[in-house]
Amino acid sequence: MHRVTRNHAFTLIELLTVIAIIAVLAAILFPVAGSVKEQARQSSCMTNLHQIWVATMMYHQDEGSYPPLLLQTIQYELGPNNQTLVIPADQVANGFLYREYVKDISAFKCDDNPITDKTLGVNAIAPVVPSQWPGGAANWNSAMSGVFYGWDSYDIGPRINPDGTVAKDNNGNVIYDIHYSMDWTGPANSGASDLPNQLKYAYPPEDHTLLTYCTWHVATAGSNSVLAINLGGTAKKFSYKEMLEYGPNVFNE
Repeated sequence: MHRVTRNHAFTLIELLTVIAIIAVLAAILFPVAGSVKEQARQSSCMTNLHQIWVATMMYHQDEGSYPPLLLQTIQYELGPNNQTLVIPADQVANGFLYREYVKDISAFKCDDNPITDKTLGVNAIAPVVPSQWPGGAANWNSAMSGVFYGWDSYDIGPRINPDGTVAKDNNGNVIYDIHYSMDWTGPANSGASDLPNQLKYAYPPEDHTLLTYCTWHVATAGSNSVLAINLGGTAKKFSYKEMLEYGPNVFNE
């Protein structure tokens, strides 16, 4: 007696069922994996913020004032044929915190910042001033501007629109805001009515004074979170809408 064996092949319905199950699992797992990676990038950014805070405190202890910038505006040198060359961010000789207080240039770059070119320069200006800020638009240091290293994620950062998108100019270029300033309102507004939580003053309230913040997590990862740290060393996540609404007063809320 011979045993008859049959090769069982998948039917079309069975194959479609397996494909559907795989698709459902992928839809569930891929966003979770992306979220975990983004949380890791935010944790790294928090570490950078704390490192910059420690360095700022050391600078203040040594110099008796806070640094004008955390890293430096873009620097230039003459090349062999007298052409103007950009000095890479990791080679600047006169960075305020870099080298003496912060040894690793990577501490100035958020992991969500896609810029890898250490010579890329970007223009940065004062952030938009909502009318609910004390004094409104008139109480603002409009002179704040400069060309910074795109690598630098904490002196500057991409501007975020009220809908969470990245702000761009008419030519499609990203608009960068200044995120670290000793003087948010300008010397013309100094006085009893001026914001007390500014680094230009001798004794700003540490728990209410913004040191710097990072918008790259909103700009490139689609997160709702802006990471900020105050002069007391407390790092916190705010929604981008809170940051837009309160600006330098965000730690007062």
